[in-house]
Amino acid sequence: MGNCYALDTTVWSEDAVVGFEASERIFDYFVSDNPDGRFLEYRKPHAIADKGYTKANIIKTDYIRAVPSVPILSTRAIEVFGDRLRDDADIEDCIVRCGDEEFLFHILRINRRIEGLIDKSRTEYRKRRDYEIPWFLVYNPNIQEPFMLAKDAERITYWVASEAFRELALKNKLKISFRALRV
Repeated sequence: MGNCYALDTTVWSEDAVVGFEASERIFDYFVSDNPDGRFLEYRKPHAIADKGYTKANIIKTDYIRAVPSVPILSTRAIEVFGDRLRDDADIEDCIVRCGDEEFLFHILRINRRIEGLIDKSRTEYRKRRDYEIPWFLVYNPNIQEPFMLAKDAERITYWVASEAFRELALKNKLKISFRALRV
């Protein structure tokens, strides 16, 4: 499989992030896999850009950082990845408001779950009162299942891009930053 990657925006500001209207619904459907996506029949997801994004820089990136952590890609990126991405994720239109303008992007619901994507034995945990949370995730480099985007079958809030995703993005000069994850 190769390396796993976290994606980030190419806009270099800690405030380059968007938040969603109805963020609980967004989390439930796009992250937690709640099958009830009926709200999408009535209105596209809407996100509001924080001050790190401007009208000038938001159109120059192909990946938008969001809270909750869901992949948001440009139309150009969706065209590049095409059907390869549709094997791993559902793609919905998403409106991002930046200042007084709205921009069309695409939010992804990652459906591909891979058992053992996170190597639990090598991941470092932080103890809380009665549970542990992953502190430094370590990904399993021996996954044989091909994918573009995937999330761990057990810890579904953690998702990664594959080496194939990164190579295709770089080949097509997409404006996406990649950070190799620990393996």
